[in-house]
Amino acid sequence: MPTAPAISVENNKYEFTGDSRQCCGHTVWRIRSKKGGEYGGWIESESNLAFDGDCWVADEACAFEDARVTENATVKDKAKVYGRSRISGRSIVQYQSRVKGESSVSENALISGQALVKDSVKVRGFTWIRGWAEVSDSATLSGGIIEHRCRVMGSAAVYGGKITGFATVKGDARITKKARISGDITIDCGEH
Repeated sequence: MPTAPAISVENNKYEFTGDSRQCCGHTVWRIRSKKGGEYGGWIESESNLAFDGDCWVADEACAFEDARVTENATVKDKAKVYGRSRISGRSIVQYQSRVKGESSVSENALISGQALVKDSVKVRGFTWIRGWAEVSDSATLSGGIIEHRCRVMGSAAVYGGKITGFATVKGDARITKKARISGDITIDCGEH
């Protein structure tokens, strides 16, 4: 049976309970708060969860590989963050959503449902990505609602607005605050 990783002397935030399981082929360890004794989620090593701030991995959520949760961010429920992803600010990654690759989720972003954020995506501000939405490639999102089964990809940028249904936003498309995009439509260039 594997042995839990050692805890750094400077880590006054959490400890490993000794319970382990597999998450996507990686051995992850249950954490527990040193202050209140609250059980947390599962991390592969101390490098996945910062010692400072109120950041936390909770419930059955997993953070592994080189993913990092910092500041006041929360990963909870059955969400997974991995690769070299960065979750920071007051962001929340929840339910069964996944953030992977070199993506960053910051400020007040919410990733929810079974949403997937991957590759080198940058999500910040008051952005909600939920449902089965997928955001990939080098897309940038800074505000707005991305939901249902829509996709944002390529070098597309979303600066507000609402994208729903089966809509696809790709290429160098720019979506602004007042835009409402829904249905089975593809937008691949220009400002909307």
